[in-house]
Amino acid sequence: MTLRQAEVLELLARGMTAQQAAEQLFIAETTVVGHIRVMRDRAAVTNAPELVARAFVAGILLPSSWPPRLSGRRCLQPEPSPSN
Repeated sequence: MTLRQAEVLELLARGMTAQQAAEQLFIAETTVVGHIRVMRDRAAVTNAPELVARAFVAGILLPSSWPPRLSGRRCLQPEPSPSN
């Protein structure tokens, strides 16, 4: 995931619409929608709330912060569990 896609994801997790995220990032709403579509396809999910949930599971968004913040990780695949 690109840094810009991660920024869009963070704003979605904060409850912003695509239009609000576009205004915040000074980009076109169609660009935000395109980023969301690419991220949904990569994560194999069907909607934005599911994408946000997947981002929390993958560790892209910090689990114990409000408003949601990026962790620095940008891979939509969950981190492997430590073996026992």
